[in-house]
This record gives sequence, C-alpha cells and structure tokens, in this order.
Amino acid sequence: LGASEDALISELMEKRLANRDSEADAQIRQQLQQKIAGRLQNQPDNVYYLVMLARMLLEDGEFLQSSATYQRAVRIAPEDADLQAEYAQAAYFASGNRFSPEADSALDSALALDPNNLTALGLKGIRAFESGDYLVAITSWQNALQAIHPSTPQAESLKAGIERAREQMGDSMPSLRVSVSLAPELTADSGQVIYVFAREWQGSPMPLAVARLQVADLPTTVVLDDSMAMPNGKLLSSADRVEVVARISSTGSVAPSAGDLEGASEALSMKKQGIAATIVIDRKL
Repeated sequence: LGASEDALISELMEKRLANRDSEADAQIRQQLQQKIAGRLQNQPDNVYYLVMLARMLLEDGEFLQSSATYQRAVRIAPEDADLQAEYAQAAYFASGNRFSPEADSALDSALALDPNNLTALGLKGIRAFESGDYLVAITSWQNALQAIHPSTPQAESLKAGIERAREQMGDSMPSLRVSVSLAPELTADSGQVIYVFAREWQGSPMPLAVARLQVADLPTTVVLDDSMAMPNGKLLSSADRVEVVARISSTGSVAPSAGDLEGASEALSMKKQGIAATIVIDRKL
C-alpha cells in the first residue's frame, strides 16, 4: 500500500510539472498535500515529504504551518544548509516578515553550514538592512548576485535592494561609478561574461572590487565599492589611485586569456568625491 501511495505522489508531481493551468494546479496541489500528509502519518521522519509539504504550504501562504513543518524536518536533518535556509525563510514570513529567534537561529545555522547558500545570503542581506548594517546587506546581496544569471527577476530584485542600501549609506562608503560599452568594430556573444574591476594603479593585479555582467547588459553603468571586494582582499577605499578594467572573458574566468576583449581607464584618484570612469572595450588580448 505504501509503495502505491508513493507512486501516486510521484505521478501527481509529474502532472503538476507538466500542468500550465492555475486552477488545475491548485487541485493537484491539494491532492498532493493530502497524500503527503497521509504518508507522513506512517513515516513521520520522512524528510523528503516534510520538505515537499512545507514548500507547498509556503506557496499557499500558510506560513505558520509551513514553518512548523520545516522545523520538523530540520530536527531530523540539522546539517542540511538548504533546509535550514528554507526554514529561516518560512519562519521569517510566519513572524510577519520579522526575524524571530527561530528565523535568526536557522539563518545562522545555514550560513555556518554553507556561507554561499543563495537563500541564506538573501536573508542575511534583509536582516542586515533592517538593522541598519547597510554594508553587510550590500555585501551579502552582491555575493548572491554573483551566483545567479544577471538577467533573472531574482537578480533584478537583488540589484534593487543593493541600490536602496547604497542610498541609505549616502556618501559614507567610497564608490566608483563606471560606464561600460563595447566598441562598434568589435563583436561578442550576448551571453559572454564581462568582469569590471578596479585594481591599484601600477600596483598589485589583484582586484579591489569586481562586478560580473554579460555582454547583453551593454552599454551599462556599474558601481564598484567595498562590498565587492575579493574574499580576504584589500578594499577599494584603501587605495590612493586605481585603474578600472572591463574585460569580456573568452573562457568565463576572471583571469586574462588570449582572445579576451578589454578596455581600461587612466589612473583615478580615490580621494575625490563622485568618482566616475568611462570605459570602451576596444582591444583584443
């Protein structure tokens, strides 16, 4: 009987994936919830079904029930970073978009298990923003942004959050506004990666701040600041003069390679306010 119920749940999941009708999806989701709840009566420690149920409850806006279901799953599998992050999110919603002790604890656990967990980084940024720690918020969201496609709605949401945090900081964090374009005589695939970074003028080649874009984004303007520093690297604000480079990578790596397209600025003083640079990518390495 149990095996047949599991098969039915799998069948309903496949139907839901193939379905495009919202009314039919609601019916399938309701059936799934009922079947999964029934299986959990016999298998209360089945983490897979607990997570499935918690996610569907979250979709339905049943945040308290979702959070409680995630909590059951976390008690069984506390070393799962994704699970801890999802629990933190549900607990945050269940508390009326506030960080309750449960949400805080789950978020801290997720970050300890995986500092680069995308959901956890997003929540870390929200928590920092709400507490007025805008630099941590920007850094968290920048790190999350590096892990996803820059043209997705999620990326746009992160960019908007970063911009709000920068507005809150005002002029308290030195920054460098960089306009980037591609010379008309050069061509590149729209999906190719562009790295825009600042480094010490006639100093170490290690970037002080780096942003990752795509050719499809050009022409565009990016803002480099201390939140975009390399791990354990020097900060942009620590430099007296910098050079800004924009490089279209032929390999996807930040390291230069034959075939890359590049443009660079002259020396820029970081001691001035409102620093801006215009870079035209106009040469091939």
